[in-house]
Amino acid sequence: MTTLQLNILAALTQAEVLTTTEIAKAVNAYRDHVQAALHQLDDEGHVIMRNGFYRASEAAKVESK
Repeated sequence: MTTLQLNILAALTQAEVLTTTEIAKAVNAYRDHVQAALHQLDDEGHVIMRNGFYRASEAAKVESK
């Protein structure tokens, strides 16, 4: 897992749900890079996207503890 992906998961576990733009601001990265990382995290089951909002999956929350 990349540093960006780890930072995204950390931001999501602290904030519950965020948009791509909010995540990009939280991790200080370009929105396009964050979007690509989120797609990969979604494919791997670490995040869930619904109605434009991302949240950490239950499995990712357990792994982060």
